[in-house]
Amino acid sequence: MILGKLFDKYFKEEDFIKLSSERLKEFGFNYHNTIAGVCLCRDEICQSILTEVKKYWGDFFNFSSFAGIYISGQIGLKVFLSHLPEAKERRCLLYLFTHIGIDKDGNLGFCKRKGIEKSTACGALILFLNTLSNIDKEKENSELNLVNQKLRREISDKIPDLMELTKITLRISFNEIEKTMEALAKSDEITYAIVSGIQVHYLDKNYVVPMDSFIFMNNKKISLEF
Repeated sequence: MILGKLFDKYFKEEDFIKLSSERLKEFGFNYHNTIAGVCLCRDEICQSILTEVKKYWGDFFNFSSFAGIYISGQIGLKVFLSHLPEAKERRCLLYLFTHIGIDKDGNLGFCKRKGIEKSTACGALILFLNTLSNIDKEKENSELNLVNQKLRREISDKIPDLMELTKITLRISFNEIEKTMEALAKSDEITYAIVSGIQVHYLDKNYVVPMDSFIFMNNKKISLEF
């Protein structure tokens, strides 16, 4: 299988959410005491994973944006934390995903959609790579401009390929949320988890390649492996 040649480890997306839920429950996270937040691309082919998140965690807070990059800032996380269940130990979970299409021959950036045999993903990242020399300043493209600005700050002179850009995008979100949550949760003694991965569209299925994940509890950071 092509995915086995590209990634050391990958799961069907439903299996990944189930596995992550089981691992988190070992640390006291459950449906009743935890609220989940999700940041992924707005793309319609990404949305199936939300069904799995809701199955295990109930209604969730949606941080989604173009390319799945986090753009809600500190205020977004403050609002999210204000929705934590009232419990002895306040808990929350953040799922972070970027995505990429891979066709049957292993070509990056290509996927199938309903009624479209050959489409692209992630469209926002492909557009970014195609327009590195220019940022559209039109107001109606303000969200894409913000995504582009965040990406440009992380890219050196060497232009990354689509896979590397997908990883950079996830790292930007992960680092920003980790830094902000560390400051916000410390004062309120909140236990939280950040679970991240790359959502891969291959043939007619979605998979998840697990990336950095951890739990922060009792002032300690505990790495999660999947």
